[in-house]
Amino acid sequence: GSVARNSIRDTALFTVSAAPPPLVSSVSPANGPLAGGTSVTITGTNFVNVTGVTVGGGALQGLSVVSSTQLTGQTPAGGSSGPQDVVVSSSSRGSGTCTGCFTYNAAMTISQVSPSNGPLSGGTFVTVTGTNFPSTVDSVQVDGAKLTGVSRVSSIQLTGTTPASSTGGARDVTVYASASGSATCAGCFTYSGNLGFLGGLVIDGVSGAGLQNATVGFLQGTTVVASTSTMSTGAYTSPSLEVGTYDVVASATGYVSATVLGAQVQANQTVTLENIPLVQSSSVPGAISGVVRDATNNQPINGATVELRAGINATTGTPTATTTTSSTGGYRFTSIAAGTYTVRTTATGYTDGVRTGTVVGNGEITGQDVIMSPIATGQVRIVLTWGSTPSDLDAHLTGPTESGTRFHVYYADRGSLTLSPYASLDVDQTSSFGPETITIAQQLSGVYRYSVHDYSNSASTSSTALALSGARVDLYVGGTRLQQFFVPNQPGTLWTVLELNGSTIAAINTMTYQSDPGIIPAPPVGTIAARALMPVPAAKPTDRH
Repeated sequence: GSVARNSIRDTALFTVSAAPPPLVSSVSPANGPLAGGTSVTITGTNFVNVTGVTVGGGALQGLSVVSSTQLTGQTPAGGSSGPQDVVVSSSSRGSGTCTGCFTYNAAMTISQVSPSNGPLSGGTFVTVTGTNFPSTVDSVQVDGAKLTGVSRVSSIQLTGTTPASSTGGARDVTVYASASGSATCAGCFTYSGNLGFLGGLVIDGVSGAGLQNATVGFLQGTTVVASTSTMSTGAYTSPSLEVGTYDVVASATGYVSATVLGAQVQANQTVTLENIPLVQSSSVPGAISGVVRDATNNQPINGATVELRAGINATTGTPTATTTTSSTGGYRFTSIAAGTYTVRTTATGYTDGVRTGTVVGNGEITGQDVIMSPIATGQVRIVLTWGSTPSDLDAHLTGPTESGTRFHVYYADRGSLTLSPYASLDVDQTSSFGPETITIAQQLSGVYRYSVHDYSNSASTSSTALALSGARVDLYVGGTRLQQFFVPNQPGTLWTVLELNGSTIAAINTMTYQSDPGIIPAPPVGTIAARALMPVPAAKPTDRH
């Protein structure tokens, strides 16, 4: 009896408890692409003598035992999307399972890119349509270059703006997302050297405020080639358009529609059009009036012929009405249907003048002045006009001198037409509208640069007043107006408008910020060498005008 009892007691003394199995508490990140390759960290306890880890039945690649509480590796390719079990196996402790701890995200697809083409300069706003776009998208790329301003609209739609390309042709579009891998649409976007954009603002013709959700159509003949809607500021940019001539029609609920005639699309450029003012619909006629003025001295022009036609840039065809300016340069039309019009003026010794005018029903908008440039053989004249705000925009011209330095003509150094630099600020307007006029009497060899500075908001680093000013620059040579420029819809206080070198005109149309008008740069912008050539600016006068 005693022998049996001792045997039972000894056996009980040497019984050892089994070691606990691996316990998986989390996997980070908890999801990844179905194609695998996600680097994960598995956290838990009892990771001893680990022989393998599986995710959804597939072996974790590059398994590393960091400690008894942490493992790392890369997920294998998944058999199907959705939550998958993660299993850690040990040679001495069995296995531990974390049910559904890693999710394979469904593979993304791209079905189309719209529009499917755009200019080499980039800037095409595109919509990428597909499936399974995750909440975070790393990038969308066209031939390896990233779209800007990418936004995830939904799981099936992304938007962004194309980058520039040096060559034309079809390009692959690829969406990259850490959680879902990548998806490519082969040849889904084509760069073309024969496309461009038109852009501008649609505004209320009385208040000048931007009109949101106005419809802007782009027509060739009677065919609407494309259309878009304005943003909250009234701004619009066309879809990419083939190089050519278009009529641009703006319409909005409760307003009379208006048409810009003969807008020119240029290859790989965004051409900014004049603001399109719309007036409210009315069955009652109204009136329009203003003064015709000389660009070089702001004096009224007596006896000028004034013609009124419906539309913008409507300079030919039978006028709606015709009159002649008074001795004080004034004109006035009455009993005119509400709408948007072109006011065209002609006078002996002057280049024809043109402006956009508006007529409101049962009312009159005064001060719709027209500026005319005197014909002067061999001279170059640049005329700036704008709206009621800002009150003070300034014209700046930098250019070559006979001594090899560069001059800077502006309000603080108005130059001379008879002495070097043979360029002069004729009119300096400080109380809105313009004109602000610079004349070049003798053009020397080299690059001239013309800029417009927002003096009223020069201290600002966020102002959009210049962009919303309706500023327009007309370039005349002799008796011909060669080109018009309209301020881009971009923030800034310095609009670098154009460069002139001999007979070559280059549109620059960039917006930057500049607080000191005395250092408006000479070409090229921002270089030390260019700034060194500039004369030391005089102290800014406190009573500048």
